[in-house]
Amino acid sequence: MVPLMLRALADMLNDEGLRVEWSATTMLNPRLTPHLLQSLANAGCRTLEFGLETIWTTGQALFDKIQPIEMVEQVIADTVKAGIVANINLIYGLPGESLDQARAQLHWFLDQQDRYTGLITGSHNMLEINRASPLARDGSKIGVEIAGIAPWAFSFAWNAPKWRPEFALELERTIQPTLPTPQIVTLPRSTGAPIQP
Repeated sequence: MVPLMLRALADMLNDEGLRVEWSATTMLNPRLTPHLLQSLANAGCRTLEFGLETIWTTGQALFDKIQPIEMVEQVIADTVKAGIVANINLIYGLPGESLDQARAQLHWFLDQQDRYTGLITGSHNMLEINRASPLARDGSKIGVEIAGIAPWAFSFAWNAPKWRPEFALELERTIQPTLPTPQIVTLPRSTGAPIQP
């Protein structure tokens, strides 16, 4: 949702006196001002999911989403100050990305989590090139080599950075501990009669 739509939704919820908790997906945008974000929080917004994708401008250009890091960090700060959880979507293993860049992006995310404890979550993914995507169509212009796809498959094999498997394990080890540990409950066996239809 764009900031104008978010404002309209918050105004409608407030005008109608509806008390619901909700979330939205949006781009990081300087029009997400502290005042607007506080209005969203007052209207029940609990999470904003931001499709940052990457902190590197060379990678952002692949998605046509140039977002200066200063603006990104300001919007994130204003979001959490309003009491809204910021869920940041990040992609690793972009064409031309180095292992050092992937690690720096992960550490940037972890720094955000440390700065705003409990108010930063994330989605961390390795880049996949899917059918009909811009990288599938035009990736050869930047050195992407597609290696075929099975008729039932959605993602292409491609000349992805060689460090991806190593980093995927590192990412799993780093991010996994931040997820809540599932509670396992053992239920007693029933001694009663079977349930009748």
